[in-house]
Amino acid sequence: MTILIAVFGLFHPQLLTVRPATASPVRVVEPAAKELRATAELRTGMKIEGDFVLAVPGKIERRFQGRLDVRQGKGELIAVLEADLERAVAAVVAAEMPASFAEEARKAQAIVARSWYIASRGRHGDFDFCDTTHCQVFKEPATAAYPPLAIRYRGEAFAPLYSASCGGETKTEADTGMNPDAYPYFRVACAEHAEAWERRFHGDDAAAIQRQPHSERVRLALGRALGWDALPSNNYIVAVQSDEIVVKGKGRGHGLGLCQQGADAMARQGAMAARIIEHFYPNTRISGMR
Repeated sequence: MTILIAVFGLFHPQLLTVRPATASPVRVVEPAAKELRATAELRTGMKIEGDFVLAVPGKIERRFQGRLDVRQGKGELIAVLEADLERAVAAVVAAEMPASFAEEARKAQAIVARSWYIASRGRHGDFDFCDTTHCQVFKEPATAAYPPLAIRYRGEAFAPLYSASCGGETKTEADTGMNPDAYPYFRVACAEHAEAWERRFHGDDAAAIQRQPHSERVRLALGRALGWDALPSNNYIVAVQSDEIVVKGKGRGHGLGLCQQGADAMARQGAMAARIIEHFYPNTRISGMR
């Protein structure tokens, strides 16, 4: 199975270049078959395949494997990678979870990442996914191989949410004001040692937090306006001090589903990947691809 992932969209590229990542040339599939052995500029309508380094000159470059389709967007180029699902899962695990985490935690992350990809295809219309946290972080190729398993609820695959650190207890969608999904997230205790943080807000920002405490919509709005570390998680308490509020919390992210720090803690205590999934997604089962 392959999936379509648009890469480098955050940079709104006007120019893309490619070069071989190894001694083997990059193959041009369209508009005319040929081989690229050095750095070349990509144009709208070009399709290439192989093991290559893609770049937005002066901004970013990254190695990819698969077939790349260069499309014309609104004033920018759109680079869409056709990637093997299992390679994409390995890349997500490498990007989303530290290499120092226990192997069973990384296996659990792979099951979650694969399930999310399977259940969310077509998320962007003309392609399936982007390479950012809006979908799942996708960077350079990874070689790890994980059992081809997915999570199901009432017999159907769903797109399981996860976060870096829940702060000691996961959330429900009602807790965070998020729309109901195909799976009813539960509050479960977590054995992680969550990082504590403190932030201060005033004016409209403070009012938004007080009006909708623990809202993921508010947290994301503050992140877009003030930086993504403005309100690290939805696990916090609020105290009013004079003309501002003091927000004290723990964790990182929305707090729904798998807690990556908690998964690592469970794995280090001897839990296998299936037990980790069972803990963070009650009433689900793990099965093979179909």
